[in-house]
Amino acid sequence: MRRGAVGAGPALGAAVLLLASALAAGAAEIALDSANPIEGRPGAVRIDGAEGRVELEVTYRPGSRTETTEKAGAFGGDGVLTWTPAHAGITRLAAVDSAGAEIASRNVAVRFRSPPLLGVLICLSAGALLFGGAALAMRWALEEEVAVERRLRERRRRGAPST
Repeated sequence: MRRGAVGAGPALGAAVLLLASALAAGAAEIALDSANPIEGRPGAVRIDGAEGRVELEVTYRPGSRTETTEKAGAFGGDGVLTWTPAHAGITRLAAVDSAGAEIASRNVAVRFRSPPLLGVLICLSAGALLFGGAALAMRWALEEEVAVERRLRERRRRGAPST
């Protein structure tokens, strides 16, 4: 019984081995010293698994109308670059080789230096509006209940039947 072409097993195994080694060799990765960098504060960005001259491209708010891209500089011989985020929000870091091809990328969330004042004011005013409205509704409901009880007591005092 014939199971396959003669010599297909070793050739297939060699092809799989070659493909696996090529994928492992080209697996560059971007790492940061902080999971969520802070706007205006420098931090270290490291590239692992890349050879040759590699530059870092930073895209602030990727995919939006206000998207901006800038070059942050080239990684040193040790694969480390100091980067200071210019804007808060979602940011895409891309490692680009000397030919301009992207070899690795990563999205990070850059935090604000401090909580935005407008956001805090909106939150406080929404809370005041919601809780103030609830207190006002409770007061109106209780005033109506008190008025009904007063009318019932008045009718009982006069001797009128309470319906």
